[in-house]
Amino acid sequence: MNIGCVSMVRNIENIVKPFFDQLVTFFDEVIIIDHESYDRAIGYIKSAHKELNSPKLKVYTAVSDVHAQSEIVTHFSRELIERNDFVFILDSDEFINFSDRKDLENFLVSVGDPHCIHLYWENIAPEKMDGRNIFAGRFFTSENSDTYEKVVISKRMREVKKWKVSQGSHFIESSEDLKITRHYGKLYHIPIQSKLQFVMKFLNGYRILSADKKNRLIGRGNHWIEYFMLINDGNLSEMTCIEIGASYQS
Repeated sequence: MNIGCVSMVRNIENIVKPFFDQLVTFFDEVIIIDHESYDRAIGYIKSAHKELNSPKLKVYTAVSDVHAQSEIVTHFSRELIERNDFVFILDSDEFINFSDRKDLENFLVSVGDPHCIHLYWENIAPEKMDGRNIFAGRFFTSENSDTYEKVVISKRMREVKKWKVSQGSHFIESSEDLKITRHYGKLYHIPIQSKLQFVMKFLNGYRILSADKKNRLIGRGNHWIEYFMLINDGNLSEMTCIEIGASYQS
């Protein structure tokens, strides 16, 4: 079984090593797209890429002032599914919940023959928002943390002529009927890793949304505006970061 992964990353300095370790541990072929990071994360990725020296790992840089995630991820997902049995699409704050590669393969065999697998998010938030090693402490979650799904593409999608990955990679957009299986407990989402990261994440999101009239008109990204106002009003505490992280809405 061959398993690929497409990942868009941006400013993940404090979790880049465990995220990168996840990619090289579980996947046979990985495409990483850096979206104009300005912290030390991309330096680590490029250095690890050079040290690994494997054609199975490719690193690209995306330059865009609008939400072009859907188009970028669709392009690379289409490329990978031609060579792999499954393609995961992971943002840099998402971690799959499998003990090892064999555990992952057993799960993928058990799902049958769908076009896509939908994995429900379980949002988790670190108890400390100081930007240090978040994996050294506890995490909090919420009863309503599994509202959103992330898509995994199977090789059966090769039969489908026209399709694209949605913004946020939550599902596949297609006019054809797709067979989908849904599963809980297989994907952790850590959207807020520190107070500083929260501020930078949502200030940048607000900047991009302000330039993206199309998505604003359909109401996509309204939470970016809400969080921008929270930051701008000076009402952002560590507990607020934890509460938002544990109940994050896409």
